[in-house]
Amino acid sequence: MEFSVFLSDVSNSTQRFFVQPNVFQFRNMGEAEYFGTEFGVRTSLTPSLMIFANYTYLNRENISNPTVIFVDTPRHKIYSFATYRLFSRATLSADVSYEAGRYYQNEGGTVGRASTFASVAISGTVRVYKQGEVRAGISNLFDRDYFLSDGYFDPGRMGYVNLRYRF
Repeated sequence: MEFSVFLSDVSNSTQRFFVQPNVFQFRNMGEAEYFGTEFGVRTSLTPSLMIFANYTYLNRENISNPTVIFVDTPRHKIYSFATYRLFSRATLSADVSYEAGRYYQNEGGTVGRASTFASVAISGTVRVYKQGEVRAGISNLFDRDYFLSDGYFDPGRMGYVNLRYRF
């Protein structure tokens, strides 16, 4: 198990600021305070099954100008995965990620709240040679619509096949 608490006093926090559509600059937002906590668990339930889960809470506040909202980071984030070894050359994996409380700034400079979302992915890996492996999987398994930036949706359900050789 892992647990941490953090508090950062930032004297020159910067953030992207749109001066006109499609044109932005990084501006000094002044003094800020970042407070957060993380909790994680990693264990092997059996010799073949390993799981990991992590929760992060992050609160970013602008001390110099409390009306300015910090963007592009979620307030709550959960990530977990499980890996099951079928036999010495093959594994199955699944992971789940969840985010809530993220603000964004669109290209017109308007601040909005991004959608809360959860995404599931599954994959399988087979070692085909000493250093070679084939991995296939599906990301965003349930084809959820979500975005992190206004107008730019993340991809829907996607399948993939990867070949990898380590040397």
